[in-house]
Amino acid sequence: MSDGRYNVRNDGSLAARLLVELNESVAPAGGLATEVTLAALLAAAATETTLADLLAAAATEPTLASILLSLGTSSAETGTVRHTTTPSKMDGATGAIEVDKRGSAFANLSWSSQRTIVLSAAGTVSSTYADSLPEGACDGIECDTDSVYVYGQFRESVDLVSRNPFAWTLGAGWNFAVLPIPPFLEAVFVHTPGNTADLELPVDATNPILVGIGYALCYTIGNCTAGTCTEKLGTAAGSARSANGTYLIALTAATNGKLIFTPSILFDGYIVIRNIYVCPRVLLPSAGVPKAASLVRILGTATKAAPVTLVASPTTQIVNAIWYRRAGAVEVT
Repeated sequence: MSDGRYNVRNDGSLAARLLVELNESVAPAGGLATEVTLAALLAAAATETTLADLLAAAATEPTLASILLSLGTSSAETGTVRHTTTPSKMDGATGAIEVDKRGSAFANLSWSSQRTIVLSAAGTVSSTYADSLPEGACDGIECDTDSVYVYGQFRESVDLVSRNPFAWTLGAGWNFAVLPIPPFLEAVFVHTPGNTADLELPVDATNPILVGIGYALCYTIGNCTAGTCTEKLGTAAGSARSANGTYLIALTAATNGKLIFTPSILFDGYIVIRNIYVCPRVLLPSAGVPKAASLVRILGTATKAAPVTLVASPTTQIVNAIWYRRAGAVEVT
């Protein structure tokens, strides 16, 4: 539009019809009703709020084409565009801010929360369930010191310990029983004195405990009145336990991946099946750097230099569990 005129012939938009009506009101009788000058439009705009606002808001001298474009889009549909990405864990990405034609802005947001994991003391501990995460599986973990192992049960992995008593091999002196142990009826393996045969969980062909890999082993002894019981991963032995309690130890499986409990000939007590856990470790190499690890239980921590010396967090190494959440499309107001 080089001469200040804009041709609206054959244009059926609302803006074009308004301009035709305006042109008819100012054009001489018998004149063309399909062309209007910018000067005539500006003169008529003095009484038209919408056009005056458009002209006043323009950063540069407006053309009739830009005015018509503004009029046309201001009455367009008001469909809203929202972010449709499915929320997922360990994905901290945010989508671009999206704006609909009404001016409403939407953004795909995410946030995180964290909690310091307070673990039971190493060795004999007082609470069986203190090491679980009641919030559900975390998305990541971090530690305040370098080179720390965290032993935990992964949400995605299978339980390395079978809760099916028929999957175990019970040597002489061992029996399966269900006892009223408050607040539950508990399935247990009971040993009576007189035999030293092992209680053994054979190697699982599909999900074995791997030789040469470090694991944390946790289990509970009850009603122990005499003798001792020693935990093993293959031929790697722990300690001879002679008292009731929940025990936690780090072992590196040797020779084979069997989980074994060896009683002394005088051992009189039971082992609670539900409380047996064998959990692998994950290394946190750098302090303060989160690592993706979806864990439902954290049994203990240890430095890489002394991986079998489990410690309680935050006594020595403060371990934080982190949960990431995606909000999807959020309207910005």
